[in-house]
Amino acid sequence: MRFVLLAFFLGWNLAWAQYDLVVYGATPQGVTAAVAAAQEGLKVLLLEPGRGVGGVLTRGWLATLDLAEDREDLLQGGLFRDFYRRIGKEASFDVVQAEQAFWAMLREAGVEVRLEVPLDRVGVEAGRLTLLETPMGTVGAPYFVDAADTADLAFRAGASFTQGREDTGLDGRSMAATLVFRMEGLPWGAVFLALNYEGQVRRTGAGA
Repeated sequence: MRFVLLAFFLGWNLAWAQYDLVVYGATPQGVTAAVAAAQEGLKVLLLEPGRGVGGVLTRGWLATLDLAEDREDLLQGGLFRDFYRRIGKEASFDVVQAEQAFWAMLREAGVEVRLEVPLDRVGVEAGRLTLLETPMGTVGAPYFVDAADTADLAFRAGASFTQGREDTGLDGRSMAATLVFRMEGLPWGAVFLALNYEGQVRRTGAGA
């Protein structure tokens, strides 16, 4: 933790910094991309415009995972399995514990993380993204990953895209966002029985 915090503090005074890989967006996919690259020996910077890591799982409270299992074990492996182990091997989880798990994975891999860093401008040469300009300074790398929910980096770099289901030729309508909310004062015993009536629902999200 000391190394990460020191790098974080010093980084704000840098006018220019070079990395092997810059990941924009500390979403679940951004965290795992950064961790995987760092585990392979790359110098990795993870930039996040918001205030925390974990994206929709932690900031959006989408606290239940879609799992693929056979009769004996979880089919997903790799870093997802590591994260799953850290949150207690439960499909529904506590969002604070999940964010702590992401931070632990980043710290152990040696990823440099900077929060609340919006993009000011991107540099593109010959169709290739080369640098990012931010309020904290400029960072360059041979490789970039846009893991932000908004695809802001890819858009600014000039990547082609379709919106909604335009690629089907039908129209540009998009899927509605998931509405996550909290409720208090419910008789949990009655809710549990209702959700598990005749074994229809195996996981209820209890404790999430």
